[in-house]
Amino acid sequence: MQQFMLPKLLYIGDVPIESSYHGSTLLYRLLEDYPPEKLLVVEGNVHRSQPERRLPDVRYRSLKVGRERLLRTRFHKFYSGILTRSAPTRVRRVKKLRGGFRPEAVLTVSHGYSWITAARFATKHQLPLHLICHDDWPRVVNLFVNAKSRLDNVFGSVYRQAASRLCISPFMRDAYRKRYGVDGDVLLPFRGADCLTYDEPPQRLLEPSDGLTVAFGGTINTPGYVRALKSLAEILFEMGGRLLIFSPLKTNDARREGLDCRN
Repeated sequence: MQQFMLPKLLYIGDVPIESSYHGSTLLYRLLEDYPPEKLLVVEGNVHRSQPERRLPDVRYRSLKVGRERLLRTRFHKFYSGILTRSAPTRVRRVKKLRGGFRPEAVLTVSHGYSWITAARFATKHQLPLHLICHDDWPRVVNLFVNAKSRLDNVFGSVYRQAASRLCISPFMRDAYRKRYGVDGDVLLPFRGADCLTYDEPPQRLLEPSDGLTVAFGGTINTPGYVRALKSLAEILFEMGGRLLIFSPLKTNDARREGLDCRN
């Protein structure tokens, strides 16, 4: 689509748009060629983008959602429920943050709490809502049982409201079609425009090796990941192999978790 035909787009969400990892990277790649003057990013303050990783020349605003620290305590379920229920009320804050920007469409990701705010904003201003679904949020969110059931109803309503529903896989699309009664499209992960490509494997893979090398790429955010990687590293060490970890995990954190293995 030619740039002059693209709508003025307002992003409201808790997934920061930055060149880093996970959904943030997918959003960055999706919007990196979008005209900066036609895009305004309003991201929740629970997880903020870092300025040096942001889309060049694009305006970013921070929406006060809550305190990230409280989501890392034993009160998580209770506090998460509060942030979920209060999400529609934050439309007024978005109105102030947008200033003179007059959006023609709203984009959000069904993660965290601000997708509810985005849906309410779109309804209030009669704008098309474009919903990206990476995680099955109503099922992965850590809430009390009754609150999860209510959230699923809210999500179903928002999913049906959306002008476009972009699922991360055909399996999610099919499951959501059965669950919520409307079809969606698939937006698969894709490589960045500056990503290197190769026509054949490197020469080193054709040469004899002293041991097996295994690479892990992703975020290590649960004890189960740590245990699995430590176990894998030990097995590889006995075989003369090594484990490569590509992750936003910092050196001190790796040492604390026991992932600074010999191999």
